[in-house]
Amino acid sequence: MGNVNVSTGLYLIFTKSNFQANIISAKWGGIKRSATDITKMAQSYAQFTPVTVSDAGEITLEIQFNPDQVPPIVSDAEDVYFVFSTGSYWKGTMFVTEYSPEGEVEQMLKSTMKLKLTGEVQASDGTSVLQPVINDVSVICINDDGTVVYGA
Repeated sequence: MGNVNVSTGLYLIFTKSNFQANIISAKWGGIKRSATDITKMAQSYAQFTPVTVSDAGEITLEIQFNPDQVPPIVSDAEDVYFVFSTGSYWKGTMFVTEYSPEGEVEQMLKSTMKLKLTGEVQASDGTSVLQPVINDVSVICINDDGTVVYGA
């Protein structure tokens, strides 16, 4: 049985548009795979075969709103990293389909962002991690071999 993980920080980083945010919550709608009905007339039960193409789905995020950053709502799909506080990460190609900022006086400014995945999501293998280094301006991610993946 694996370890139980508690989120103590999750960062969103778009590699092309340089948009980044602290994630408050995330919900992955799930990976979907269709089935083709291959039932013959003489069969008593329906028979199906899986379709070879899967839909990676959509991710809905609640993020901290930063009025100094414009989200890549009109941009093409790009590589996006979800960097966990442990340095582990998920990476996938996706694009923004919806962005809705909101806020109340004396409360944290938040936005809802929906991302459509355009392929497979890759997870770090446990030995290769990104170390998020947060400064006043940006998040800089450094591979375990010392190379900078994102940032300056």
